[in-house]
Amino acid sequence: MIDYRDILNSITRGIITVDLKGEITSCNRALEQILEVVASKIIGLSLEEIFKSEDPLYHLLKESIGEESRPQDKDLAYTTKSGTIKPLRLTTFALKNKAGERAGGILLVKDMTEIHKMEERVQRSSRLAALGELMQRLVHEIRNPLSAMDINLQLLRERLEGGSDDPEVGRYFDIISTETRRLNEVLRNATLFSKPQPPDLEVIDLHQVIRQVLFLIKEEAARKQVEIADNLKAEESLVQADEDQIKQVFINLFNNSIEAMEEGGKLEVLSRNDGEGKIIGVELVDTGGGIPMANLHRVFDPYFTTKKKGTGLGLSIVHTIISQHGGSIDVSSWLGEGTIFSIILPVASGE
Repeated sequence: MIDYRDILNSITRGIITVDLKGEITSCNRALEQILEVVASKIIGLSLEEIFKSEDPLYHLLKESIGEESRPQDKDLAYTTKSGTIKPLRLTTFALKNKAGERAGGILLVKDMTEIHKMEERVQRSSRLAALGELMQRLVHEIRNPLSAMDINLQLLRERLEGGSDDPEVGRYFDIISTETRRLNEVLRNATLFSKPQPPDLEVIDLHQVIRQVLFLIKEEAARKQVEIADNLKAEESLVQADEDQIKQVFINLFNNSIEAMEEGGKLEVLSRNDGEGKIIGVELVDTGGGIPMANLHRVFDPYFTTKKKGTGLGLSIVHTIISQHGGSIDVSSWLGEGTIFSIILPVASGE
């Protein structure tokens, strides 16, 4: 015979029930994980003993046992005991016994964190796709006249060579040539974002590629007093990918992290598989200054940068490459504490 507690603990949405006196009568495992509480320590206690009076959960549970209570849904950002802010979807309704009489209240709690992340990925991909299409048109419109300017500049230089006594003429030519080359480099980077090369897929060992990049950046990291920690421990690390493009991804991310730690720090790279071994997740954790919350959703946007130097296309290109490989990349950051870049890629099929 199935115990009702097994049913409750198998449900992924958090459930907490109270009687008419406002005492906790049950809660499931999902609620413990979401709210960071221990069932054995709260069952039997009153709402006043568990929640602060300003806690929205306290008011919702109170309302659920009121005589005028009605089912209601509410979305809010909830701060747990550890200080973590989680987006929650809350549903309350009256609890009734077999006779249909009111016996208490029920609160259902759904952690919307992963759903919000998925929605953000979809919105970000759509936004970047639209920007890429626009940029591709702009690159086409700019490149032709720029090429014509470059050719005519060379012809003009040849015609005036030795025919001018003004020493400033040569300097002006040098400035124009330098700026023309810089514009061509901007267009090249814009093309990488707006019209990326399709990946040349082969089965590669992601751990091996990452360690090659770590070897390349170790001297720069040591020079800036950044400690590198290799915690690549995923059992399945073979992926179908373009090795050069994946190297470009990690070179960019590692360099970003090192630059963020101006006074030294620690850069840790970790990997793990999901329960079925179908994906590999890689995290880059640094102890830099972090990214302001207001900027966090823009870090993958083209030409957005907080650096004094740089085009602001590096992370946009990283996002494009990872997306082309059927993966995803997310970022979390805390000011004064550091930043985490999380990458997910499908493991190469053994078939």
